[in-house]
Order: sequence, then structure tokens, then C-alpha cells
Amino acid sequence: MFVVALALFGCGGEAPQGPSVSPATPGESPLAMTLLDPEVSTDVRIERILALAGDSSPEAVHALLRVMRDRSQAAFLLSPDDGAPLGYRAVEFKKTGEDAFPLERVAAITALEKTGTHAALPDLLLALDDRNPVVQNHAARALVKLGNRSGIPVLLSNLETRILAIETAATVLREISGEDMGFNPDGGWALKKEAIGRWKTWWEGIRDGGASLKAEGRPYQRGTDPLADLRIAFVVDMLGQMQFLFHEQARLTMVRMGAPALSFLRDGVERARKTGNPTTRAGIAHVLAHVDHPNGRELLAGLLADSHPTVRSRAAESFGQLGGGPPPEALTQALADVDPGVRLAAVEALGRIGGSEATAAVRAFDGSDDRALATARTLALFEATKGVEERDAVLGMLLAVDIPTRNAAHAALVRLTGDAAGYDPLALEKDRERSVRRYRELLAR
Repeated sequence: MFVVALALFGCGGEAPQGPSVSPATPGESPLAMTLLDPEVSTDVRIERILALAGDSSPEAVHALLRVMRDRSQAAFLLSPDDGAPLGYRAVEFKKTGEDAFPLERVAAITALEKTGTHAALPDLLLALDDRNPVVQNHAARALVKLGNRSGIPVLLSNLETRILAIETAATVLREISGEDMGFNPDGGWALKKEAIGRWKTWWEGIRDGGASLKAEGRPYQRGTDPLADLRIAFVVDMLGQMQFLFHEQARLTMVRMGAPALSFLRDGVERARKTGNPTTRAGIAHVLAHVDHPNGRELLAGLLADSHPTVRSRAAESFGQLGGGPPPEALTQALADVDPGVRLAAVEALGRIGGSEATAAVRAFDGSDDRALATARTLALFEATKGVEERDAVLGMLLAVDIPTRNAAHAALVRLTGDAAGYDPLALEKDRERSVRRYRELLAR
């Protein structure tokens, strides 16, 4: 596959020179510095990288992981540190200039794929955000081999970009699926669009039907690879980082990992309780909004009883984002929480979940002593009953004086109707009235 990448980048005997490797950061291992040596040609660096394919030693794996990492993927590096609790420390990845030739990253991903190490899993999940779509495509392929499908939507998206990305995406899709779909990168756009439609239909069927892919490995199970366990656990603890970008990228990693992340998240909750870090626990609750699994819901219900109100409110919000019902008893109990922010999150979540039990709980809730809670109850009843109750009140909120109320009402209407109705909260009242009329029509259908 890497030979294909070389051809696509138009490389002959000598690979392109230039700013193709991020400069080494302080504390790099000697092997990583050799692989990143700016004094040799790109061809030599690639040869050195590929020579490590199949080498599962920690030294080789760490060096390859360093080479495949780019600032466009993440703002941090995981630097081995024997003195740290989980064997790593986060090092800020300094911004670099234009990266015109990402061949070394492709080579590192190829070498890691041949090694088959799950220690690369969290890094590959972030490599889906690489500045170069060809790197994204190779990361998607490696992830499928490791039992993770997060890169398939990226491959489908890259079928509609530039020629290099299109050709590698098409090649990867054929390899992992055993299908062809009649896609010809050199064909006319109309034919390519039809083939892309077939690929998307194929993916919907695979995703919803549960069938395995031709090249798909088994999803990772904790305890299989000690190095992978440490790296994943470290990423979980980064959910408690005060550096916002580190936190968000760690959250994205765990979301993309999906159900295999749950045991790591559960352990992360316990570590965060022992260290008194509510930020990590709230971050874990945020991740669980995107991992719809019975074990995840159980963990989320436990976080509704957390000692910190921010964690409890985030857990309630996550249940609302997950949807589905009936609501857990812990969420209904949260309506009586001592913290008004938790009560607010709980009533909003029940509205989004809907159904008879959630609706009954919202009806029984008395938020009349607090304006925000009263507004939330109105919106929750409207949403839980699919627009049957409180319709006039919610439509009237679109004309309210305060913008937060307008935005909250509009968000509920969009979720219910799937239509933005041309609404602009900053528009003149007469313009907002047109949106009100549009929503009234939609709700009457």
C-alpha cells in the first residue's frame, strides 16, 4: 500500500525534499531522532522507517508513533516517562510550517500496521484529522485492521476531494471491503458520484447490519497489550487536563474508540475519584454521550450520583444526547438535586428522551420558583410530547426579548422538525415572525 502512496505523490527514484518532517522536540529517543534526521533524504528516512515494520519492541513502537504524529492531528505528544504513574507525560507539540510531503507519516503508519500493535490505536484515531487526506486514508486502513471503523466516513468523504486522496481512498475501500462499486477515479464526475452513492449505501448496510469487513480485525480488549493499555489510560486521564485543546483531542480519541473504551473510562472514573479530579469525571461523562452501550449508560447513571455538581449535570446532559428510553431512575431523581444546574440539565435531558415516563416526570417537576427552570420545563414538555403540549409557548419564545431563550426554543424546534426554518435570533421581529409561521405549519403536519 505504501508503494501506491509513493506513486501517487509522483515520486521517482528520489523522494521530494523539503519540510516533510516535523522538527524533533527536546527529549526525543535516539531512534526517533534517526528516523526524523533532517540531514538525510526522504528516501533514506522512509527506508529506515519501513525497516522497523514488524518490530513490536517499545522502543520501535514509540519511535514510529512519534514519526506518524503531526501538529495537525494533535497538540500533544505522549512522551515515555518511567517516573509518571502511567509511564507517560504530555508534551506540547509545537506548531510547524507547511508539510508538503507527508510520506514519512504514511511510512510510519504502514510499519505500525504490519507490526499489528494496538498501542497505535489512540494515535491512529487522531491521525484521521491529519492535514493531508492521504495520511488520513492510511490511518483509516490501519484502524480497520485493529477492529475500529472510525475512518470509513473519512474515506467516503475523501472520495470527493483531490485526485491523490481519491485514489488512495478508493484503493483502501476496495481492500477492506472486497467490493469495487465501479468507482473510477479517472471517470467523469457523474459516474463517480453514482459510485460514491453506492459506497455510501454499502457503508450504511454494513454499519446498521453488523456484518464484518473483509480486512477487519477484532476490536481491542483491555489486557491484550500492556503498552496499549497504558497509552489509552493516559489519554483518559488527559480528559482532566486544564489545557483545553489537549482535553478536547483526548475526548475525541475516546469517542472514536467507542465501546472498547468503556473499561478504560470506568477505571478513569475511579482514578479521578481517588485524586479528587472532577474535571476528568466530567470529561468522561461527556465522552459517554457518544458511546451508546448498556455498560456506558450504567457508568453514566453512576456519575449522576457523583459528589460534584458539574459531573452530575454533565452526566444528565449526556443522557439527553443519547436519547432513547425509558430514562434511568437516577435521571428522574436528579430533578430533586440540591444544585439548580443539575436540575436544569435533568429536565432538559428528560425532554429530549421523551416517552411516557419522561413526560410524566417533567409534568411533576415544579420549577416555578426559578425562571430558567420554568423555561426549561416548558421546552421539555414541548419536546417530550413531540410538540403537542406547550406549542404556543415555545413558538412565542422565538420572539422573546432575551437571546438565550430564543436560542433554546429554536434548538428544540430544530430537533423536533429537522428544519431551521430560516430563523435568525438576531433578526428583526418581523423576520422572526416568518419563522414562527413556518414552524406552525411544520408542527401542524
